[in-house]
Amino acid sequence: MSSFEEVIAYKFNRDNFDNILFSIEECSVDDVVLENSETFEDGVRYGWPGDWNRSIRSSIDYLRASSAKAFEISSSLGCPAGLSLKR
Repeated sequence: MSSFEEVIAYKFNRDNFDNILFSIEECSVDDVVLENSETFEDGVRYGWPGDWNRSIRSSIDYLRASSAKAFEISSSLGCPAGLSLKR
């Protein structure tokens, strides 16, 4: 079972705190960053998800060096999708 301890970053689209989760699947850090590259690229301007996000490559390198795990979160009611990165 996964928990949201030691979270490095997360993003939930239109979360309303009443969502019903359908699945939480572990996937590769590379896949999550690459599949969400637009979100990571937009985040550079705002320091999201951290100052280590200067580029797609720097994000992947940082997350690998941190031994981060990536999770894709699907919802059956509420937000359409989300992601979580944790140590």
